[in-house]
Amino acid sequence: MAPPGTVIASRNDIHYVDGGQLFVSAEPARIGTVVGSSVAVCLWDRRRRSGGLAHFTRPFTGDRSQATADYGNVATAGLVNSLMQLGSQVENLEAQVIGGAVSAETDVPEVAHENVRVATAVLRRKRVRIVSQDVGGSVGRKIAFDLASGHVAIIKVRELRHADWWTGVEIAPPDFARLREIVKERSGISLGEQKHAMAAARVNKRMRALGLRDLRDYLAVVEEDRSGQEIVFLLDAISTNVTSFFREPAHFDKLGRVVADWRREGHTRFRIWSAACSTGEEPYTIAVTLKEAGVGSGDDVRILGTDLSTAVLGTAARASFSGRSVENIPVALRDKYFQLQKHSSGDLYVARQQLRELVTVRRLNLSRTPFPMRGPFDVVFCRNVMIYFELDVRTRLINEIFRLLRPGGYLMVGHSESLVGIRHGFRTCEASVFQKP
Repeated sequence: MAPPGTVIASRNDIHYVDGGQLFVSAEPARIGTVVGSSVAVCLWDRRRRSGGLAHFTRPFTGDRSQATADYGNVATAGLVNSLMQLGSQVENLEAQVIGGAVSAETDVPEVAHENVRVATAVLRRKRVRIVSQDVGGSVGRKIAFDLASGHVAIIKVRELRHADWWTGVEIAPPDFARLREIVKERSGISLGEQKHAMAAARVNKRMRALGLRDLRDYLAVVEEDRSGQEIVFLLDAISTNVTSFFREPAHFDKLGRVVADWRREGHTRFRIWSAACSTGEEPYTIAVTLKEAGVGSGDDVRILGTDLSTAVLGTAARASFSGRSVENIPVALRDKYFQLQKHSSGDLYVARQQLRELVTVRRLNLSRTPFPMRGPFDVVFCRNVMIYFELDVRTRLINEIFRLLRPGGYLMVGHSESLVGIRHGFRTCEASVFQKP
C-alpha cells in the first residue's frame, strides 16, 4: 500500500476504469477508479511489472447472492485470464481487493462486503496470492494503482459524484446540469446525479483530444458544431455498452422455439431487430439461434442491429470478437459459426459468411421517433436500454416498436426491465416477453 497521506495527482497518464470494465497492461502504467459499494481487484505481476484492475458491482435484484456471484466470477476470472494471456504466471501474481462503502444508488453496506467476498473466493480458486483485502467503511474511495511498483494509493471520497480522476477539479453543478440537458435532449439518456463521476471521466477523454480544460468550453463546441459530428463523439463517450453472447439466454431459447414453429407453419421470411446491439454480440447470437432453428439458404432472413454509438457499431460491422467475448458460446457452436484468426495481440473469432450475410448494422437514436424503418418485424430485442430513459421516452419507444411489429410478433426486454407505467397494446407472454395481438 502507499504511505498514509499519499496524494495522487490527476494526470493524463491514468487509465480510468469504470464500473463493469477492466484494464490490463503488459507495461508499467497507472490505473484509476472510484469505488462505492463496488470492488476493485488490483492484480500485479511482481516479476514482469505488469498488471490490471477490474471494477465490478452487481445491482441487487432477485437472487442477490447468486447475481453477485455470477457477475463477480466473470469479472475477476476475466482479469486473471487476461493477464495470463499476456504471459503472466499465476505464482507471480499478487492481488489487492479494495471495496468501497455505501453506494449512492443502493445505500446497502453489505453489498460492498458481498462483492469483496465473491472476488476473493475467485482469486483463491485461481490460486492467486491475496496480499490485502478490505471494505472502505463509511465512505467510498478513489484508487490509483501503479504497475511499476505495485503500490495502490487510496483517497477517501465522501460524495462519489464529485470524484473526477481526469481533471483534478470538481465539475460545477450548473455545468453538469447543462451536460445532462444536452445528453437527454439529443439521446434520451437520463444522467442521474450519481453518474457525475462517470460522466466527468468519459467526457474529459474527449476534452483532452480537443485540447480543452473547461467543460463550459467543450459544451460550447458541442452546441456550435453545425456538422453534428461533435454530439456524436459526446454520445459515444457517454454511452454504456455492456453485452455478451447469449446474454439472458431464456430469450434465445424462446426465439429458437418460435422460429421453429413458424417454419413448420410454412413461414420463410424473418425480420429480427436488435435495437441496442452494442458491439454485435446480440445480433450474431440471434443469427446463430436462427441457424440452429433450421433457417437455411432458401429462407428470406434479415437481422437489423442498431445502436446510438458509432464506435461500437464499427466493432459490430467487423463481426470480429475476442476470445474472451466468445466464452459464453458453446464450443461446438463457436467452431461451427466463427473462424479463429491468430494475431500477436490475441486471438480473434470472426463470424463466418453464413452469419455475416444475415446481419446489417445502422446508427439509430431510440429517443427520436418515428423510426425510419418500415417493418414489419417478427421479433424485436430491446434489452437493457430502457433503464437509461425516463418514462416519456420509454413510452414513445415501446409504442413505436408496437407499430413496427407484425401481429403475433414478439418484444423481448431485459430481465430487469418492465413495461409498468407505460400505456401499450402488448400482451404479456412470460417474464420480459411480450406479444402484439
